[in-house]
Amino acid sequence: MPEGLLRGAMMKHGRFVLIMIWGLSSVVLTMGTEKVLPVMLSTVDRGTVVSPDGKWQLTVWGEKNESPWIMLESRDVQSKYRVQVWPINDSVYVLWAPDSQAFAFTDARFEDSYYLFVDHLRGYLGSEVTDLSSMLESHFSRFVGKRYEILRWYVKPLLWVQKGVLLVGVDCDTAEKITPPPKQQPVQNWFRSYLVDVEQRKVIDDLDEQQTKSRYGIDLQKEKW
Repeated sequence: MPEGLLRGAMMKHGRFVLIMIWGLSSVVLTMGTEKVLPVMLSTVDRGTVVSPDGKWQLTVWGEKNESPWIMLESRDVQSKYRVQVWPINDSVYVLWAPDSQAFAFTDARFEDSYYLFVDHLRGYLGSEVTDLSSMLESHFSRFVGKRYEILRWYVKPLLWVQKGVLLVGVDCDTAEKITPPPKQQPVQNWFRSYLVDVEQRKVIDDLDEQQTKSRYGIDLQKEKW
């Protein structure tokens, strides 16, 4: 592992705490966009997503025969700060907060189950990753009831509604728990969105497809999952 990269994380109060240290590699400068939208980063094209304030960028990094990571880098070519944020399997969606103090990202580690995290930047002192995955899945499970099990769970950050409040989209399949399971089990598809207070790690509003579209202009069925 090249000098200046931090691998791994430390648990503190239910969050992963990552510490930034001095890095040696240069960064690629790219222009950002004014409108903050979810952007896919993949292990194939290894693109770059620049923060709205232009000070930071996210990319995918990994040596040959090593697992790829999301990399957070300073765009100040003199400082060259960089840190490994999270190991990924194939591709992730990332969404910068408008104030550039946080970004949400998915992890498609398993074929039918996505994870959702938010990384809070702490300046040059480091960053802190909050896991929202289990909280969101538990909330949905209470909504559909104990009779149903989740067969497929896709989750995606859609929009930062205000500071610390994230709109999250869900595309999932459920089936009724039947013993023994039938050969052809009826499957129900769900599209929902949640307003999440990231710091408190709780859902503050639960929206169906129509509510999501009318309030935020987002058609969940047309989203790329």
